[in-house]
Amino acid sequence: MKIAFLTIAYRVGPNDRNLYTDLFDEIASRGHDVTVFCSDESRSSGTPIESFRGKVRIVQIPTGRITKTNRLTKAINTVFLERRFINAIKKSAYRGFDLLIYSTPPITFEKVIRFLRERDHCATYLLLKDIFPQNAVDIGLIKEGGYIYKRLRNKEKRLYAVSDRIGCMSQANVEYLLAHNPEISQEKVHVNPNSICPTPADSIQPNKELLKKYGIPESSLKLIYGGNLGKPQGIDFMLDVLKALSSQKDVFTLIVGDGTEYNKIAHFLEVEKISNARLVKSLPKDQYLALLRTMDVGLIFLDHRFTIPNFPSRLLDYMDASLPILLATDTATDVGAIVVNAGAGLSCRSNNVQAFLQCINKLQNDSDFRKKAGEASRKLLIDHYTVMKSADIILSE
Repeated sequence: MKIAFLTIAYRVGPNDRNLYTDLFDEIASRGHDVTVFCSDESRSSGTPIESFRGKVRIVQIPTGRITKTNRLTKAINTVFLERRFINAIKKSAYRGFDLLIYSTPPITFEKVIRFLRERDHCATYLLLKDIFPQNAVDIGLIKEGGYIYKRLRNKEKRLYAVSDRIGCMSQANVEYLLAHNPEISQEKVHVNPNSICPTPADSIQPNKELLKKYGIPESSLKLIYGGNLGKPQGIDFMLDVLKALSSQKDVFTLIVGDGTEYNKIAHFLEVEKISNARLVKSLPKDQYLALLRTMDVGLIFLDHRFTIPNFPSRLLDYMDASLPILLATDTATDVGAIVVNAGAGLSCRSNNVQAFLQCINKLQNDSDFRKKAGEASRKLLIDHYTVMKSADIILSE
């Protein structure tokens, strides 16, 4: 089968990995012809760059910055995103696709999808990773009912309408989507969770030299947060937690990531003189995975105001490293319940610092619980969140 994938979030390096590289490596390994059309944010003009990652063909389309930039630049480049993709695909030699897959964000691929569906008469499949614009409303970036909201909401609905099948990250996502979009047929919506290709057990060894490099006491309870640092993560709560933990020298927090709130966190750590936390902007993937295996607990933060059910993908790397997980979330998501019910960690509301500290106390003083939660975490990944299972779902649908 000839398959096309549209995305703004594909890693093109041979050793880079994320949800989509793992998934399409798996699909291509089954003998399917896969072409990925993805954004090249380093350029805003010029011809697409074509390359291969293993068996996957990659076409990088110049789009300018869409992520990790200011709102004006993001808005302008997002407006032109569809036109740039359509023009590049028209000039491409690759056509006759049987299946078109695409993900959110963004919701602004609807015209590209219609173009390819009409040209190639292909089936369409949405990997729903982001419910927008409601997520922006929840954290105060867009006013509900306003002109911008209405335009984006109409575009969102058209995206759902043009999709033959919609794979959601969890059951809570399925229920939310159907409840707020009653025009969508239940038959075309199902659970297809975030997934990765698990690393073989013991294939990545802990690198304790990294602990020395970042000043992390080996004897401390070592907490790690890896991922985006933006509004959705409820950074103010994260800072409240770091302040509350600042007197506990036997607890150390390492934050690895980048985003719009990076400078806010850096400024806070400097001004408050927090000595048992460190912020690192980025790490090569292999170093990050090795570092995870030296840590004790993986952290998840979500803004408590969310009414949409998020399911952060960074959770999967924690599971892969057999880390127990501590989540601070809103009440809409089911990710905390999934982790707790599997015995893989603890969860609390992301506006309750005392509840978070109680979870830290449990993890610090009960090493047997940490060990069992870490084992359950890895098992949860193997049982439910592998690209083998996601590929099966897509191809069977």
